[in-house]
Amino acid sequence: MTKTIDASIEASLALAVEAILSTDEEIALACHVTPDGDALGSMLALHLALRSQGRKSVASFSEPFAVADHYRGLSGLDALTSPSDYPA
Repeated sequence: MTKTIDASIEASLALAVEAILSTDEEIALACHVTPDGDALGSMLALHLALRSQGRKSVASFSEPFAVADHYRGLSGLDALTSPSDYPA
């Protein structure tokens, strides 16, 4: 069974993304504590994509600020910001 997103929700999401991407402000990205591959990988992918377009972005997650060994090969780990340096 395939789930579909209601058209009004999809339109709202599109407007929200457009508003975020139209700003010159730094974009703060976060994922859940002790991130799994989906959370960490998607956050890093968006972070690197934004930066490749010249956008200011910061990416982090809460303490414990540690990545599981099997995710150490992901591109962009060096671009993560520690929680203490994450904008409030």
